[in-house]
Amino acid sequence: MLDPSAGAPVADHDAPADVFTVPGPLEPRAPAPRPSAAEEARTIVAGTTVATLGTLSEDGAPWASMVAFATLPDGRPVIVVSTLAEHGRNLLRDRRAGLSVVIPPRGSDPLDSGRVSLAGTVEAPEGEEAQAAQDAYVRAVPPAGLFAGFGDFRTWVLRVDRVRWVGGYGRMDSVTMADYAAAEPDPVVPGAAPAIQHLNADHADALLDMGRSLAGFTDATAARCTGADRYGLDLALETPRGKAGARVGFDERLDAPSGLRAATVALARRARGGLAALLLALGVVAGLAGGPLADGARAAGTPKRVVTLTPFTSNVASRLGVRPTAVGDGVGTGRIAAAPGLKGVRRLPMSHPDGPNIETLIRLRPDLVLSSPNWRSGTPRIQAQRIPVVDGWEPLRVNNVSPGVRRIARRLGKVSQGARLTKRIDAGIRKARTGVTKRPKVLLVLGIGRNTIAFLPNSWGGDMIRYAGGSLLTAGLKPTFNAGIPGSFAPLSDEEVLARDPDVIVVVPHGNAKDIPSTVDYFRSKPGWAPTRAAREGNIHIVDPDRLLQASDDPGAVIRWVRRDLLKN
Repeated sequence: MLDPSAGAPVADHDAPADVFTVPGPLEPRAPAPRPSAAEEARTIVAGTTVATLGTLSEDGAPWASMVAFATLPDGRPVIVVSTLAEHGRNLLRDRRAGLSVVIPPRGSDPLDSGRVSLAGTVEAPEGEEAQAAQDAYVRAVPPAGLFAGFGDFRTWVLRVDRVRWVGGYGRMDSVTMADYAAAEPDPVVPGAAPAIQHLNADHADALLDMGRSLAGFTDATAARCTGADRYGLDLALETPRGKAGARVGFDERLDAPSGLRAATVALARRARGGLAALLLALGVVAGLAGGPLADGARAAGTPKRVVTLTPFTSNVASRLGVRPTAVGDGVGTGRIAAAPGLKGVRRLPMSHPDGPNIETLIRLRPDLVLSSPNWRSGTPRIQAQRIPVVDGWEPLRVNNVSPGVRRIARRLGKVSQGARLTKRIDAGIRKARTGVTKRPKVLLVLGIGRNTIAFLPNSWGGDMIRYAGGSLLTAGLKPTFNAGIPGSFAPLSDEEVLARDPDVIVVVPHGNAKDIPSTVDYFRSKPGWAPTRAAREGNIHIVDPDRLLQASDDPGAVIRWVRRDLLKN
C-alpha cells in the first residue's frame, strides 16, 4: 500500500497504475522542491553506522555480514574488519563488495522506508587518506579506538561504482557517481523528528492550512507532517476522496537545522496569514530550534516515561526521585551497584553498537531516553521513531559528573534534588582525596584477550588513579586514534611496561563474558611483566571491568576503593 506521504513515483520505476490511484490536488500547484535521489542517498548513508556488507566467498557464493561503517566527505564508506571473520578474509581474496544501508522502518511495513545499495571495489587507503579514513571510523564507531589498531584488522574504503536509492514504494532511482559524490547529507533530517512530533501534536490546524492553500487540496479535512528536510515538509492529508500525499516547499533551501523554525513559520504565514505564523512561532520554538524535546502533549513539561540506558543515568534518575520505565540490562549487574529505587524496574537487553532493540523501545512509549556516547551510534535510530534522546550527559571525566547530574535534574524537573545530590557527590570526592600518604607510579591497563592497552590520563580510569593519588606512567605513549570510550587509550608493549617499571599495575579485563576468565589467567601471571617492581612486590591487580571503565554517580566511593585496595595509600 502506498504511503500517502511518499509523493509522486520517480520516473525510472513503472508500477501498476492502480498502486498510485490517490487523489490529486483540486487546484494544481507547481511542484514543490524536494531532495534529489543523490541527496536522499547521502542522507541515508550519513544517518547510521550499521550496514549489511556483501562479499564473495572462496567458492564464489555470496556472503552477507553486519558491519559498522563510516563515510568520507565524498560519501565513500569506510569499514574496519578483522581477517578472522569470513567477510574479512573474503575481501583479501576478492575486493568486490556491496553495502546495503537501511533506515529504521517508519511504520508497520519495513519495505516502505528508505534504503541505499552501494556496490564497488574496496581499496586499502594510503597516506593522508588512510589517516582520514581511520579518524572518520573512530568518530562514527568510538569503540574502534580500542580494536582498530590490532594486527588482524584491515581498513578498507569502498570505491563506489553503483548507487541505488529506494525511498519506499514507487520512490526509487539510480544515482551517478558524480552526483553522489557532489551531493551532501541533509542537515535538517537527523534532528527533525521532535519538530515533526510537535507540529502534529500542537499545530495540526496550521498543517491543514498548508495542505489546502499551498498544496492545492482545498477539500482536505485533516493533515499531519510525515517528514521534514532542507527543502520543505511532507504532508499526509485526508480528503473526502481518500488519503493523499502532498509536498510544501520552504521559501529558501536551509543550510542548518536552526533555520527550520523560521522556515516553518514562513509556510504558516503564506498559508493563512500573520496570526497563525505568530502562534506557530510561539508554540514550536522549543521543538524546532533543535535539541531534545518531550512529546508534543508535554513539550514544555517534564517527561513522564523515562528510559535510562547506563548505570550512571539510571542511578542519577533514581536518586532524583524518578523511577525509570526501563533501564539498560547492564545496570546493577557489575560492581557499580544499582540505586535501591531501581529494584524491580524492567531491564532492556543492550547490544553493540546500537543499544536497545528499537521495537522493544517503541512499545515502552518513552518520552525521553537518556543514553551515552557509548551508545551514540544508535541515537539516529531512536530519533527516527520520534523518541527524544540525549546521549551527551554521561560524564567521561570526574569533573563532568556534577554538571551531568545538574543537566539531568533540569530535564527531569528535579532542580532542587539535583543541587542536593551534586553537593553530596562533590563532598564525597573531596573527602576521598584527603590524607594521601604516598603517590605510587601506576600503569592502568585494559586487557582484551592478550592485547595490552594503556588508559591515558584523559580517561575515566586515568582520572580515578590521579584523584586517588597515583601517578600514571603514560608519557610518550601515543594512541592509535585520538578517541576512545569512555576516554582515551594507547597500545602498550611489554618493552614499554619494563621501561616504565611501575610500582603498581592495574588490569581491567574487557570483552565477551566467556573470554574474561582466560584473560584474567593470562594477565595474572604474564611472563613479560615478571621483572617489574609491581610483579616482584605482588602489586599486579586484576579488577572488575566496571568501576574504572564507566562513570559512577558516586566517584568518591570509587576513589576510596582505588586507594584502599590498589594503591594502599
